[in-house]
Amino acid sequence: MASNQNKQQGSFKQLNIILLAVIVLMGFYGCKQTVADGETETLVRSDVSITHPIGKDVAIYNDYQGVTQFTQHLQIRAQATGIVLKNFVLTGAKINAKQSLFVIISREAALIHSSTKIGGEYQMADTVFSFSSGVIDQVLVQQGDFVQEGDLLATVVSETSMRIVVSIPLEENNSNIRNTDCDIVLPNGNVISGLIGAPLPIANSSEQTSQYLVKPESALGLTENMHVKVRVKSRNILNGVFVPRTSVYSNEELTRFWLLKVNADSMALKVSVVVGEVSDSLIEIIEPTLNLSDNIILKGGYGLRDSALVNIIYSNGYEKK
Repeated sequence: MASNQNKQQGSFKQLNIILLAVIVLMGFYGCKQTVADGETETLVRSDVSITHPIGKDVAIYNDYQGVTQFTQHLQIRAQATGIVLKNFVLTGAKINAKQSLFVIISREAALIHSSTKIGGEYQMADTVFSFSSGVIDQVLVQQGDFVQEGDLLATVVSETSMRIVVSIPLEENNSNIRNTDCDIVLPNGNVISGLIGAPLPIANSSEQTSQYLVKPESALGLTENMHVKVRVKSRNILNGVFVPRTSVYSNEELTRFWLLKVNADSMALKVSVVVGEVSDSLIEIIEPTLNLSDNIILKGGYGLRDSALVNIIYSNGYEKK
């Protein structure tokens, strides 16, 4: 009887131990599952900042390379054979029309000292005058040099002949571009208005470009052989929809483009798009039609899978509280 009682107590004790072990295991599994669920929730949500599409009218410009050039280089030549007695000009000096530049006396006059100045004039001397205003480009003789009739004494550039030679690809060559207004962007960033004139009759065979002459509104500050940018309006986009360039993603071949739009459930949806004009900061979205109130991921979208849950921390540049 005592033996049966002991066996019964031992069985109850073992049962209690088994039940306790089951309860402990269930509690541990429940805690582990809760932690795992919490970790999964943390991994799924990514912090992103969003923006909204921008609707506006945009003027599209084409930029072309140009080089400044004086189209009129005037030549000052000796009208008689002799010796340069006086030189009144220096390289870079501005001259006016009918200004005296050189005095030339014959060799015979120099030998017999017949060049005595009488009444403000040099006897038996020839004075060379400028026939146009401009800037002295080169002075090729100096006082005492012997020159013959027709020799080149100096060259003058006409400031009013300053033009920009702009190269336009042949495939873009358009007869309508003539007499079109343009902007001339200088290396220092200053902008001068200009007018596109007639094309030159010869194309550049190596670059396959046509060359046009552009007349600047002002030649002040322009020197020859300066590289500039000529900006010509191509067309206007009316009521265009644009997003920041950083919000548009593409494949390596740049054949497919997409963006990530966040819906009301904080889910990032991948939307394939057709892009249009691209500027330094914005890109035009042609298809599909976006609403200006759409939430577009601006930062944090790289590597996100479609339909991923996100946590919006910035909206339009303001931290979301």
